[in-house]
Amino acid sequence: MTLTRSDLKWYGNEWGIPATPEQVKVLALNDLRASAHAERDALVWDDDGATVQALANAAGVAVTYVHVDLATMTAERRTV
Repeated sequence: MTLTRSDLKWYGNEWGIPATPEQVKVLALNDLRASAHAERDALVWDDDGATVQALANAAGVAVTYVHVDLATMTAERRTV
């Protein structure tokens, strides 16, 4: 599954009713936790940290993650 920053505005129910701000916080936090604690097939974002930043902002939390650049074979620890 790939989640992008634009997906945050689509949090809601199956009828297309948007989520409340409190529901968005819960859903964003759930997505962050699912990625952090997945045993396999964790969410991976290919947007230089923009989605992690958007989810952290929506959830109202600080997030530390590892950014990997496969082109240069480098890894960088980031906190947003």
